[in-house]
Amino acid sequence: MDEHSKIVIFIKMRGPTLPTELATYLKRDTVIVSAMLGELVTGGNLRMSHLMVGKSRLYYAPEHIEKLQDFSKYLNEKDLFTYNQLKEYRIIRDKAVDPLTRVSLRNIKDFAYPFVAEKDGEQQLFWRWYMLAEPEARSAVEKKEAVTKSSEPDAQAVVEAPLEETEKESEESATVTEEALSTLPVDAGVESEAVEEVKEKVIVDKGPPLKEMERTAQPLPRPVQKTLVSTDDEFASEVLGDLESRGIKVVSLEVVRKKSDAAFVIEIPTAVGDLQYYARAKKKKSVSDSDLSSAMVSAQLKKLPLVFITNGKLTKKASSMLHTDLGHITVYQLGSSNN
Repeated sequence: MDEHSKIVIFIKMRGPTLPTELATYLKRDTVIVSAMLGELVTGGNLRMSHLMVGKSRLYYAPEHIEKLQDFSKYLNEKDLFTYNQLKEYRIIRDKAVDPLTRVSLRNIKDFAYPFVAEKDGEQQLFWRWYMLAEPEARSAVEKKEAVTKSSEPDAQAVVEAPLEETEKESEESATVTEEALSTLPVDAGVESEAVEEVKEKVIVDKGPPLKEMERTAQPLPRPVQKTLVSTDDEFASEVLGDLESRGIKVVSLEVVRKKSDAAFVIEIPTAVGDLQYYARAKKKKSVSDSDLSSAMVSAQLKKLPLVFITNGKLTKKASSMLHTDLGHITVYQLGSSNN
């Protein structure tokens, strides 16, 4: 039996496999094994994943495509979140999701397959779960397009459930944000762009955007909030003390990087009770758009609004993101006056 046949049999028995595992099995150099795998992929005997495990791709038999789900844990945080959304809802309309999710859908090529279907009289891009056949996906979109609000609620859920959930969360966030953040000096924050409903072109009115507020009035004195959270990290301790001095309770603390990066879950007192937020603190002279995007992804995974804390300044691109690509982000300067 030649080595190519041995590789195919090994992978069919084992499932998705890394080149290093095959090299060990065949007792051959990884470079040579990778070349043989390339030939088998070209010939259609095997497939190669876009997903990376470390620095290597997976090789698998076509009939084992479902087993790629076992390796979804190797996706980054945002891509894993998008993966789970698509797995649950099966179909996502590209223009109905935020820019970060659109990028993520294009990243998870193993699990998100694009297709174009007619919607509202025009051809639109959709993404289907990779285990959902394209004819079935098209049928669901066409069925959804044809029904009324009263006749086929399940068809609407298939196509637009992620969007509706996002809008509901955004509306709730819009209702409480100004009041909840009355203890913080706000740099900027706006509503995310309204999107179309699936059944008919209806713009969702979320009310006026949250405007940048200048706090010139003297606020009421706030008691120092003592928490049970503590840390030996110098930067995290500084942020912790600053939050407590503002009357904000710290529920949890994680030192992401010593002396420069920390994550918190905080509770801000309001007239309607304490509201939880995800707070990310970074010690940087210049805060980039990628810093904000990364923090926003972490906040979304916890299903909490974001407060970004820094001792530096936002770049122009980061500042512009507050008003375009991202939803509610409150940015405040560490150590700024809170009298």
